[in-house]
Amino acid sequence: MAPTNQQTPPEAEQNHPTAKQRIELSRGKNVPIDYFLYSCLEHERTQRAQFGDDLPTSGRWPFMVGVTADNPPADFGSQPLKTLLNRMCGWYAAQHPEVVEEIPLDHEVLNHIVSPFMNFTLDLADLVLLKTSTSLPSHNANTAESEELWAQIASVLKECFPGYHGYFIRFLKWAFADIEPAEFEPGSCPPVGKNMPNFRAIANSQNSQAQNSGPRHDRGGHQNKGGQQGGGRHQNQGHRDQRGPRPNNNQNFNNRPRPNNNSGPSNQPSDSEIEKTALAAVDQALAKIQSGEVEEVFLKPMNSFYRRIQHQYAVDKGFASCSVGEGNERGVKVSKPLGK
Repeated sequence: MAPTNQQTPPEAEQNHPTAKQRIELSRGKNVPIDYFLYSCLEHERTQRAQFGDDLPTSGRWPFMVGVTADNPPADFGSQPLKTLLNRMCGWYAAQHPEVVEEIPLDHEVLNHIVSPFMNFTLDLADLVLLKTSTSLPSHNANTAESEELWAQIASVLKECFPGYHGYFIRFLKWAFADIEPAEFEPGSCPPVGKNMPNFRAIANSQNSQAQNSGPRHDRGGHQNKGGQQGGGRHQNQGHRDQRGPRPNNNQNFNNRPRPNNNSGPSNQPSDSEIEKTALAAVDQALAKIQSGEVEEVFLKPMNSFYRRIQHQYAVDKGFASCSVGEGNERGVKVSKPLGK
């Protein structure tokens, strides 16, 4: 009996959601903690790459801007550290209401709180340094002073940022942690990198030694004048003359078609040109939003470096932005500021 072609019913087919559908499904859901940590790390690295150690002071607590150990504020020494922490958290809550929200921390909300939280981290480190004359200790220092300090910080964050204090404390403990470098005894680990032996050279050397130490076999096979078995390339020259000249195999090799490598300058755009194009796309999107034509614009997908530049450019212009999509389809969405 011949087999029949059976079609799979539509209800049995597996429907894979598209990238846009996955974005819609992720709205209103908390991002994983590792995604939050990576977003903060990406923001910090982008700032360091753009400004180096001279980070901009815009968006930071004005009380700490320009403050040094030699020039502290007038009421700085009389106030305890916890009071200063509450003042700093209050300022960030007033300037960035999104950090005190108690809504799920999805991708859109994440884009609005990463920048102020990273500025808060810088102000926190400077505040502890000026108040205690020591840097912010690691949370795993296991000393009475560090445990008391971190308890105060956790208490203030939980009180001021009830919705996202868990994310903030987790990042601070991750950023300010002592990681002891691993030490290995010589010979306990396989060599890697430049210390790895050249196995090919060793194999060639062993083969050469084996060939030189073994008996030599004559290739001729005829007897020489002394009656001994011998013969070699010079003794077999007569046989070569009888067979005629060697064929010139290089003739076809020299006449082969050669590739034309002089194809002119490369058409690939430079890094500066790509950055100008990325910022020009943001300007066009902001113009459409300002004119009331649209409320949000999805930009062309780009890699994480240029997306971060577009994020920062849009935020500096007073707009909101977030990354949407996955993989090569991930791009920036520009919209009106949150709450407006």
